[in-house]
Amino acid sequence: MSSSSQSKLIVRMLGPDDESAFLSAVSDWEGEDLAWLTFDWDPTMSHEQHLKILSDHHHGINLPSDFVASTMLYGFVGDKIIGRVHVRHTLNDNLLKRGGHMGYAVSPRFRGHGYGLSLAKAGLEFLTKNLKVKDVLITCDEKNNPSIKIIEALGAKLENTVPDAKGVPTRRYWL
Repeated sequence: MSSSSQSKLIVRMLGPDDESAFLSAVSDWEGEDLAWLTFDWDPTMSHEQHLKILSDHHHGINLPSDFVASTMLYGFVGDKIIGRVHVRHTLNDNLLKRGGHMGYAVSPRFRGHGYGLSLAKAGLEFLTKNLKVKDVLITCDEKNNPSIKIIEALGAKLENTVPDAKGVPTRRYWL
């Protein structure tokens, strides 16, 4: 991807005017696990309801028992959502094993253009500058080579590989 195209990426929270972009992004994930785009949306809710849930999670309000405060940031190129980065403000026991401080995903049609690394950099910046997190944990499945490359490109150091709750080997990196 050229640097001029990359400079058009804006990473931010969803707003009231982003409903059509979000719904278009949902259709981009058809046939894939929609949790890679969103954890909280379902087709029966209004955009305002979705934004309220995202805001509550950002402020640590009305969280499910096993959740921590988190911020969902979406990557926009023009009016298209190309992916997202989910930033966890703190870690609980589950996130220490798998999940870490952030997870990112790129829409299938936008993969292979450097957006994953850009989203991960934006998540790292949010954690270190906005939330003042000093030690950032990022994890990924041992077989997820694209994510391993992104995490290592950030300068993260592999601490260890541990099985998650389902026995899947999970690489744990610190920055």
